[in-house]
Amino acid sequence: MKKYRIDRYGLFDHIFDVRMNKWYGWVLVKRFRAEIKNDANDVFEIKYAQERAEELLEKLEEEI
Repeated sequence: MKKYRIDRYGLFDHIFDVRMNKWYGWVLVKRFRAEIKNDANDVFEIKYAQERAEELLEKLEEEI
């Protein structure tokens, strides 16, 4: 059985990595990054990137 997870990091927690567990460790499947410009739209950009990462995670888990 394959395992998946989302790693969240960056100065503003704006980078989301969807990772898959292999026998040798966690492997990057896709990276979602929000564009940070230090204005009011940053919150929406981060939320959008997080939603896209969660959608991919759900699709990968359905295939199992």
